[in-house]
Amino acid sequence: MGFLIRDLDSSRSTGKSILANAQAMLRSQISRHGAATQMPPPTLTSVDAARLGSGRGLEWARRMMNAARPWIAINAFWLLVLVSWLPIVAGAQDLLARISANASVTTFPVRPDSISFLLVSLGVLVTGLVKFRYVAVLCVLPGLASVALGLDPSAFGSWPALEPLLVPIGAALVVVSAGCFVGFGRLRSASVAAFLILAAIEALGGLWPLAPTEVAPGASPAAAAAGGTSAAYLTFGRLFHAYHLSVLDLLIVGSLIVLGRFLVLLYRDNLAGWAGVRAGIDRKVLLRTAVLAAPFVALIAVLGWFWDGVGRTAETYAIDVLRTSGAPPAEVPKTLEDAMRQASKREQAKVEDRSKAALAEAVAKARDGSTQLVETALPNLRSSFPPHLMQLGDCRWYDVMCHVMNGIKSVVNSIYRKARDAALNSLESELRKADALGKERLADKQRVATEAIARFSKQSTGWADTAIVKAFVTARWIDMILGIYGLMVAVKTVMVILSRIIYRDEQGNGLFASLRPFANLTTSRPPEVVGSEFELPYRSPDTYVALRYEIRNAVANVSLPQPGTGLLGRVFSGRYVLGRLDSVSLPVGGASIVVNAPSELVSWELGVGEEIIVRYEDLVAFSATVRLATEINLSIQATLFGRFIFHKAIGPGTIVMLTAGEAVAGRERDAAESRRFTSLKAWELPAGFQIQSNLNWRGVYLAPYNIRKHEGSLLVYDTGPKNSKWSSIGLISSIRTFLLPF
Repeated sequence: MGFLIRDLDSSRSTGKSILANAQAMLRSQISRHGAATQMPPPTLTSVDAARLGSGRGLEWARRMMNAARPWIAINAFWLLVLVSWLPIVAGAQDLLARISANASVTTFPVRPDSISFLLVSLGVLVTGLVKFRYVAVLCVLPGLASVALGLDPSAFGSWPALEPLLVPIGAALVVVSAGCFVGFGRLRSASVAAFLILAAIEALGGLWPLAPTEVAPGASPAAAAAGGTSAAYLTFGRLFHAYHLSVLDLLIVGSLIVLGRFLVLLYRDNLAGWAGVRAGIDRKVLLRTAVLAAPFVALIAVLGWFWDGVGRTAETYAIDVLRTSGAPPAEVPKTLEDAMRQASKREQAKVEDRSKAALAEAVAKARDGSTQLVETALPNLRSSFPPHLMQLGDCRWYDVMCHVMNGIKSVVNSIYRKARDAALNSLESELRKADALGKERLADKQRVATEAIARFSKQSTGWADTAIVKAFVTARWIDMILGIYGLMVAVKTVMVILSRIIYRDEQGNGLFASLRPFANLTTSRPPEVVGSEFELPYRSPDTYVALRYEIRNAVANVSLPQPGTGLLGRVFSGRYVLGRLDSVSLPVGGASIVVNAPSELVSWELGVGEEIIVRYEDLVAFSATVRLATEINLSIQATLFGRFIFHKAIGPGTIVMLTAGEAVAGRERDAAESRRFTSLKAWELPAGFQIQSNLNWRGVYLAPYNIRKHEGSLLVYDTGPKNSKWSSIGLISSIRTFLLPF
């Protein structure tokens, strides 16, 4: 554990910035978030582009690249780490299905390309050493295990016992690497986004208009035959010889990673303020929390009971439909899985009858060897094996059980079709190799083709059983994913109720909720209400302005500042593409930003490293030296605000915000009054709050609530009409917060 802490400490000195004081800002952030904090990529504007043509252009470009290098390296590192897990992730579900079916597990279903994963491993090591030491070494190990998994069995020579150990060793190394990602990586990062985009492209490869020609594995595009059904791999599949990654595989691993990250954040964010929380927790508080949480627990219990009853009824109906009629009592299936196997045997017998002639014909032609097998034998084989195992029923819209049965059959058919297509495509590849031998090697051609068809015939008998086992393994994994999701929702709900009690606004309670408890760095200057016009004097620092607002005496250049920060929030609020007012472009008389009454503008000047919470939709302008950031805070204190994701502005520089009505800011007398939480527009991170709420079922779940700030805390309220009426409805208004992972 010590070397991980040393990695975290050493990472404090890796960030660089173009600005002279950016290093101080970065230290402030790393002290809070450790290695998870990453500097955003630099921004290129029209003025910056013009500088490239000047004599200082090369120096400016060099500084830009130096500032961007750590960000690029760290995101490349985590992307390659995620890719290094793919062989184990893609093969895990197949191995579990084989174990459940008591089938052989001597061979790994996924075969990575050793050269590709050797390059991935080198990439992990090179990019990881930019910021880490021991973490980079640990994260390179799954890639090296993938290299070994891709080797031919003959490569192990005198160590044949090592080959069966590669899979459990690889799985253990992936777990270690995943632990490093949970502790030091970021879910909301460019690396994870790139991985998900590449995975989505892979999943939609068959629909991709620019997809390569679909061919059997090992065959050249020119040799593709009509009717081939092999997948066209656009991204990750090109790193493998045999590859079976599914969306479910990614969901399973992703859910476990999200749960791990949730637990890490839960511990980290509550550690700083735990002393205050513990002081406010006693037996009475816990009992009151349990009573207030009772409706939520009851709702979950009722829904669980209802769906469990629906499941049992559907299972009973499905067993009755699928079982073999007239079977003796000893053969009546007791579970849905047994009933599916019984129905599968009936369907397999029909398929076997249809395929006997096609297989016999293929064997005869293979032994003859005088024809092109791909063109003569393969089409009949394809048509003899139907693309589905079970026929779907024609359901009326109100026949719920019929739809349930069709859903079960569809899952089995989908997995059966995948196994069928993979086997047929593998057979096509082998037959192409046999056809390529020519008449001069007739004996070899006969041998290769006969052996390939024999293997195919043996494999076809296990398709249905594999499909059924995988269907139920899938159902169990999905049940686990939903359980993880439900646990996270339950934890957050209890935390919200507990915060209402601990930080209640009543005489004698000295506990205040703060996103940064006991922080020494508070804002040095309070926010200032400037009215409907904010002036930018001559030679003011470069400033970004939302394009929807009127700028007088100057014209802004279109710019894209900090494009990797707060992507969704800024896009939906119209703050992603902004205007930039450069200092050199301001006239002698200055410029100004104007809004229409009754709206007001509030400016807040921040020192180096000072942080405030803002809402993107309220941003009007900010200095180019200000850095935007997103903070995920799973502390009990954060639940007071009804959310866990906050947007920050980090100084130095000036922030200009908009209120819909009269603004109340800083230490004004009116700011000391309790107000609706919806009227809170911005506040400094160390600011403390208490909550006014009726601590009963109706008050917690249905009624609105007020907040009161600690004396001396700095914030901005908006007294506009929307923030004054009865608009928020208790915990129900925060339903999105509970349903999101963070």
